[in-house]
Amino acid sequence: MPTALEEDRIIDSNGWNAGETPDLPYEEGFVLNALRHNAPQPFGLGYDTRLPPRPENWKKMSHLEYCLSYSPREGQTYSNLATSTAITSSIRTGPHQGAQIVVVNHSMVAKIYDPLFYPLINDYGTKNDVVRDADADYCREVTAFERLQQSTEAMAVTPAYYGSWTVMIETPVDLPGHEVTRISRPVRFILMELLSGISMAQIDASALRKEVRSLILEKTIIAESLLWDAGVDHRDFSPRNVMVLGSNYDNPGVPAKDIHVEVKLLDFNVAAVIDYPTYRYKASPRKKRWPTKLRSPILRHHGRMVEFSARGWCSDKDAEAEKWLWQHFGDDDRYVPVFWDADDPWTSPVYQRTPNANLDSGDNNDDEANEERGCSCGSSSKGSKSGENAGLLAYGPGSSTQGVSDGPETKGEDVGSSIEGDGASGY
Repeated sequence: MPTALEEDRIIDSNGWNAGETPDLPYEEGFVLNALRHNAPQPFGLGYDTRLPPRPENWKKMSHLEYCLSYSPREGQTYSNLATSTAITSSIRTGPHQGAQIVVVNHSMVAKIYDPLFYPLINDYGTKNDVVRDADADYCREVTAFERLQQSTEAMAVTPAYYGSWTVMIETPVDLPGHEVTRISRPVRFILMELLSGISMAQIDASALRKEVRSLILEKTIIAESLLWDAGVDHRDFSPRNVMVLGSNYDNPGVPAKDIHVEVKLLDFNVAAVIDYPTYRYKASPRKKRWPTKLRSPILRHHGRMVEFSARGWCSDKDAEAEKWLWQHFGDDDRYVPVFWDADDPWTSPVYQRTPNANLDSGDNNDDEANEERGCSCGSSSKGSKSGENAGLLAYGPGSSTQGVSDGPETKGEDVGSSIEGDGASGY
């Protein structure tokens, strides 16, 4: 008898296209005839949403059989709201890539959460629940985008959002002794703006002037603050998920004051809507005490700039990143004021408790302060070399929370897909 671990590793044992994945349908010319779809409640990664049980034998099913036998949760489909879009180019597609990202109609991006092209095996050599992983990515991203549409400021620093959709995809099935059969299955996707830019991860920051690097990084930090103020915690704040738009920022002949550059934050499949009813990690009461001010980037990113310093956007030496944060945001009255001792730069900054009252040092370690410092943008940069530990807390496009989809069957376990971001796709 196989052990539990060996059973985990049994795949494609029943003959359904054993060891194979059908040809990728998401190629140039493929048409998505879709209906408008409302996603069900988000789950996993902090969302305590109850889920239906899995099939008892799901680990023994092949990748294809499981995707044909087990559909994502229903949500709500609107048969009177249809769209037809044709794929015109690819951004990131292929087996084991997670969400398939393509350009449609030359003007939009479709992010397609097809479990058949999610990784079946995780880093531990055990089987991923690809249907739940894809469904989790879709529901969390839709929930985040829908919340962002309620904030003009947040919409300005994210791609325009064109809704969530469902499409029936015909999948060929080749059973021994039978003709090839095509079976339809529901696949979810979202549509968003096609941005003309490049991710921060793809830019050689060292080739830019210092003031230009600083300008782009400052805009990026501000954008993340605006998302949080809109109620969304990105949870994967990283150069690979920041798109830089502009045509003259890399021209050394253009004065810094004349540079026109924008940033847009992307990839919300692991994001959280902070006040969502089933989200367990509620925001601190800080906003109630300072209702007109944004959360301070100084405390939010203190010791957590490693992914940006690793790619040359700021220094990783002698708390230079922390000094940069203070220089750019210390006197900015848009943010809740903080106190920080520049002579002891590794001491965490602290907020004022209320207007005109100092936050005592004992509050520096309470749950509220810890939450404010809880940016998922990388490990502490203290004592790190460039690139060291970069990305330990980053999930990347499609996320990388591997081996965590085997929690309780009926509660929202920390489900996430298993794609490491490389900065190539952004979306």
